[in-house]
Amino acid sequence: MLKQLNTIPDAKVCYIVLKKERCYSSYLLSDKHKLYNFVAGKLAEHTILEDVDLLVRIDKSKGKQILRDDFNNYVEKKINEKSTLRKIEIYHSYSHAWAGLQFADVLAWSKFQKVEHKNEEFIDLLEIKKEVHPVWY
Repeated sequence: MLKQLNTIPDAKVCYIVLKKERCYSSYLLSDKHKLYNFVAGKLAEHTILEDVDLLVRIDKSKGKQILRDDFNNYVEKKINEKSTLRKIEIYHSYSHAWAGLQFADVLAWSKFQKVEHKNEEFIDLLEIKKEVHPVWY
């Protein structure tokens, strides 16, 4: 799967690498949903798009609608800080039902292997552009 991504013209993968042990915000550490939103917001800050429709699909990890709405509002605000979108739609879906979410999990796992275990075997299969945005390094 990773090698196949290399065949897509202009493909790029962006990672947020978070050192939780360097987070000193009790607000974020006491609420995993707020921490998740914060990290997704960091990714949104690095996503700059002009005059496009954007569809975002994330893993349905938030069971309550109020948590999904909180995520949607935060991410939409963050992405609109640097982007000009015609429309944004955010869907929360089960990863077992969406191949794209499963693929995102493989990409995240590959980066995790490098960061946590110094195992570059999988991430090195990617020849596409990779952007890494560290938080609290």
